[in-house]
Amino acid sequence: MHLQLLSLSALATLVSFANARDTICPCGYLDPVTGHLWTDTTIIYFNETTAEAFESNNDWVSLDFENKYEQGFDVVYKQGADPVNVGYNGTGEALALRVEAPGRRRVVAGGGIRTARQDIQFGSFRSYLQPAGMHGQGGAALSMFYRYNESHTLEVDLLTGDPTGLAQSQYRISAPQQYLTPSVYNFTEISTETPDQLYEMNEWRIDWVKNYAKFSNNVNASAQHNVTFTDRFLPGPSVPGAVYFKHWSNGAPSYMRGPPTSVTYGFVGYIRLFYNSTISSGDDVFGAQCRILGLPTCSTNDDTLRTSSEFDPSSTLRWVNIEPKYRAPRWAVYGGWSTFTLFVLLLIHALVRRSVKYYSVPKEDRPIIPPAYAYKMDRFELHGELTHSMKSEKKKQDKADKKALKRGETPIIRSREIDPETASLNTQEDIERPDSRANSIRGFKSLASNKNAKAIAAAMPKMYYNRPGGEGSSRARSRLAQTDADDDDEEHEEDYEDYEGNSDAEEEEEGEEYGSLNQRDSVEVNRREEVAFKQPVMDRKKSMAAAAFAAPSRWWQRIFSKKPAVPMGESKEQPIMRVSSRFDYLDGLRGLCCLLVSLVHYCLTFYHGIISTDYSPTGDHYSWLPYLRYTITPLFFNANFGIGVFFVLSSRLIGVRYFKTGSFSDLAGSTFRRIPRLGFPVLCAVVLEYFLLGVGATHWLQYLASVTWSTWAYAVQFKNVGWFINETIALFYISPPELPKIIYNYCTGVLWTIPVQVQGSWLIFLGVIVIREIRTPWKRFGYYFVCMLLSWYALNWGAYFWLGLAISDLDTNYKYRQWFARPARSYLAITVLLGIFVLFMSTQYIMQVSYFNLPTFEHAIHPDVLTGLPIGQTERYGFPEFQYPQVHSLFAATALLLLCDLSSWFQAVLRLKFLRVLGFYSYSIYLLHGVVFWSYGAWMTVLLSGHGLPYWANQLITFTTSYVVLALAVAAWTPFADVFAMYLGTALWRWAQGRAHYATIG
Repeated sequence: MHLQLLSLSALATLVSFANARDTICPCGYLDPVTGHLWTDTTIIYFNETTAEAFESNNDWVSLDFENKYEQGFDVVYKQGADPVNVGYNGTGEALALRVEAPGRRRVVAGGGIRTARQDIQFGSFRSYLQPAGMHGQGGAALSMFYRYNESHTLEVDLLTGDPTGLAQSQYRISAPQQYLTPSVYNFTEISTETPDQLYEMNEWRIDWVKNYAKFSNNVNASAQHNVTFTDRFLPGPSVPGAVYFKHWSNGAPSYMRGPPTSVTYGFVGYIRLFYNSTISSGDDVFGAQCRILGLPTCSTNDDTLRTSSEFDPSSTLRWVNIEPKYRAPRWAVYGGWSTFTLFVLLLIHALVRRSVKYYSVPKEDRPIIPPAYAYKMDRFELHGELTHSMKSEKKKQDKADKKALKRGETPIIRSREIDPETASLNTQEDIERPDSRANSIRGFKSLASNKNAKAIAAAMPKMYYNRPGGEGSSRARSRLAQTDADDDDEEHEEDYEDYEGNSDAEEEEEGEEYGSLNQRDSVEVNRREEVAFKQPVMDRKKSMAAAAFAAPSRWWQRIFSKKPAVPMGESKEQPIMRVSSRFDYLDGLRGLCCLLVSLVHYCLTFYHGIISTDYSPTGDHYSWLPYLRYTITPLFFNANFGIGVFFVLSSRLIGVRYFKTGSFSDLAGSTFRRIPRLGFPVLCAVVLEYFLLGVGATHWLQYLASVTWSTWAYAVQFKNVGWFINETIALFYISPPELPKIIYNYCTGVLWTIPVQVQGSWLIFLGVIVIREIRTPWKRFGYYFVCMLLSWYALNWGAYFWLGLAISDLDTNYKYRQWFARPARSYLAITVLLGIFVLFMSTQYIMQVSYFNLPTFEHAIHPDVLTGLPIGQTERYGFPEFQYPQVHSLFAATALLLLCDLSSWFQAVLRLKFLRVLGFYSYSIYLLHGVVFWSYGAWMTVLLSGHGLPYWANQLITFTTSYVVLALAVAAWTPFADVFAMYLGTALWRWAQGRAHYATIG
């Protein structure tokens, strides 16, 4: 009696479970092969179902959507689905899913269905599928897949293309925090004898349980794919979702060869789904009750099954997956705290060290730091050559000074901005004493050009005051006697490094040493010394006071200085005008070119139609973009020309010092410091991007192409840390035509120019030695010509460096700028140079509107690396790749640089403060603009596209905010990577020489 009551109770419970299930199989469906028991099923045979019956079937939902963006670096079309594309074929034997050709908006409308139930967790899914036909109907995929989101997906794709030999099946799995490479089988591999069989109806199957997933088909049992899941290393998809059947296309050229050019059909014969439901089933209870009742289970291989399990509305709701709270690994926590502790200790050490240094000196011996007076030295007397604009400005200044004298006021004297701690430590009273004049000037000269003067002056004030070289010493008299021999063109030239660098003093000339105090002679300071002794007494006092009391020039110098330049209570808003350096306009040129290169990369990423059509196969967003490509692009968005300017500019300045001094010590220092100067910021940037890509900063880049219609942007994270180390080391040794692999792991791939710069530097450092020993001018420049010709023929960027070195030689040793200073010569030279510039840049305009292509024609002349034949006779004939130099940029860049040297108009434009600031930050902009565009810019573009903004408004917001973010990033990056690299190179060189080296900050 008790057993009967138990059986009745179990039966009642089972009925409550089975009210949503086929009564024929109340105890579920057993897979005889795998032994898995499934509680629910959804089965439909379309050859037995009419169109009306299918429309009224509650088990299925027709897909109706249009994606805002699509995943894939080369995907420029977006998927869509329309219920009208779901129907029956002509015979009524299968469900037809149609894909239409794309429209103007690059949306490919397909057709598909999914289960109404979204509570399917684990199961065996089988369907009878026939992909699109063979003849010209490729470019689409017929898919069966389970999906919850991007991280929980199991998918079978039947991809057809034209030609038909490219058709293939792909098995895809998306697991949480894992990237699994799809398993791909070509149709010819699945059925070697009759590959056409794959274009007919065949059964494709997915078996999914907690521990593994298996993909298979009924054509070839060996063409299957198995993946085992583990909770620790490879957690598999586990969240309930729906099962989809879809015929679609996103036009991906890498695997879909589409989109289709005409209407394409895929067919579904039947669908048999066996699964567990998170709503209605409890496997343990269900199995126990069925064992008690002893009722038979149905087989999943029973082809006579036709019914589907019923379900309640809760099964149609999307599952809300609550992710477990993230807990950082212990090693990451310990590493983070260790790094933070080390940072705090170093900061405390630096502060204590500075305090000990400062307070170890008696108070009466400490240097007096007066307020930053508004006195300024006449910058026109310090400038070696006056341009037309400077002459006009000087006249206005003289008039203002005369009016001030009439009113009884003291005229303001203009000076360059000088750090008071690097200037003379004498007080104003000391300056006014006659016996201190020479020593004061001497002190200004020695410390003003020494970047370590802050530490030296605080640690050794007595040595500073009592060192040799005061009034009456032979050194002082010999120094004064030399001043008349100084030529105007031999004033101190700030070493503007190449476009990665900034104006710095890392190659300052070294002078005498007094005791342990390193003294660096500055020729410009000698000019001040000469001017001071030619001026009246009162003017000399003002000049020396101005040199002593000016303020630090850079904000980080003020931060790292021992005491503020302006004591408490004094005004800090004293206007100071800097002296224009002899080559400051080249800093502006560097800044302009850096800005244009960043704009080129922005356009290639977001508005590719402005640059070219190579990476925009679907056309442009707007019809007016080609007009920009025909007008402003050849001049302002010419990347090869911009890079050429950088390389010529680099060698224009890097050899100046050795040309002047002939000192191997100077050359050795420059050579030694070059790699730290270039390499340290690059290493910092690569490490930064290594971590940014690792945490998914560029996640939205893979969706960008479907919004921008440009396939240029591509970057993936390093495979592992060993890969990262290998590519970073190889960066400095691989140069064009080979490209370092790191460019595919670095945003915009700009690092390919680094090995060119490194090898170009060695070329200059060696070439300048040879050039200086060739005394005869025609032999000297004949050597230049031969080297440039050979470099050009070998498709090497060395020709740019030789040209820059030749211009430097002309300026330093042959004074060509002075020779062209006469108006007639100047106008003639400027006219000729403008003609050369226009001639070679016009070839870029001609290329846009005609069949004549100078880069292609010139590239065909050079020898092919693989065959030795001219490239025009090989299969590699065509427009040169970006890593190859082009002759138009060689001549145009040279003409532009000469125009900047000879034309005061060009110099006036390039001396704009905005451009000079860009020049100072150029290396940081060069390294960081890519990661900003491809992380923040990509995210913003995709986000705004998802909200339906017009593309022009989307890009207006993205462009503005991206450059704001870039400016903030550059401002934070430069002092701690770029500027630090300058001091690092100098400190390492001092250490290598066995000389005293001082900390920059501590």
